[in-house]
Amino acid sequence: MVGVVDDHSQFHTHTDRVGICLVSSEDCDSTSGVFCGDDRHSGFIAIPLFPGAMKQVIIIRKDLNMRKGKMIAQGAHASVLAVLWYLWHPFTWWWICTKFTKIAVSVDTEHELLEAFGAAYRQLPRSLVRDAGKTEFHGRGTWTAVAIGPGPNKSIDKITGNLKLL
Repeated sequence: MVGVVDDHSQFHTHTDRVGICLVSSEDCDSTSGVFCGDDRHSGFIAIPLFPGAMKQVIIIRKDLNMRKGKMIAQGAHASVLAVLWYLWHPFTWWWICTKFTKIAVSVDTEHELLEAFGAAYRQLPRSLVRDAGKTEFHGRGTWTAVAIGPGPNKSIDKITGNLKLL
């Protein structure tokens, strides 16, 4: 059950159900994003409404000359891992409940890929994919893709805004 509320008096819940409630930031503990003690939201996880659009950017290494299917698979791995690892992060739920925007971009080196991943540290949900090398890369594990976000467009653009679309 997912509920979006603007007016708490219009919100109804059952204590035997668990869901997400998006509330205004005034109703949340600013450090945790968790609703502060109102039993009208019993059984719900409250997350603040975030201003602005959200997205996830998937970064693929072009220097590896991966087949198109391999690139898609590696990008999908990165996207899903970022969402699963940060499933309870407020940015993830806001993104899932809104437009679910994904953008695919590329880098030309492993260094650029790892640099983007590192720039998101402690700021945004992120994931880094290392292919095992069973079908490509001659049996060597290889860093292939990164997902940055979900997160606010402005925050992600600071990291990925200069990268070329894939």
